[in-house]
Amino acid sequence: PFTWSVVPKMAALHAQIRAAGRDVAICADGGINPSTIDAVVGAGASLLVLGSSGLFGEPDYAAALGAIRGQAQRAVESRTPAE
Repeated sequence: PFTWSVVPKMAALHAQIRAAGRDVAICADGGINPSTIDAVVGAGASLLVLGSSGLFGEPDYAAALGAIRGQAQRAVESRTPAE
């Protein structure tokens, strides 16, 4: 299941990585689905692991994956340039 308390921690980690001038990907795993994607991508995640709560519980994997990719892309595009 998704743990909402990790979002500010992820954002802090993302800020530290950027401040250090590093190129490090943050991966979000556990409860990633349409209701959590905006938060984790907004906090700096660039890799999303989807399982039963976001992909495999859907009847049409291709449609679900396409919708999730679109949502993740919009979340990335809505980040401010400094992110």
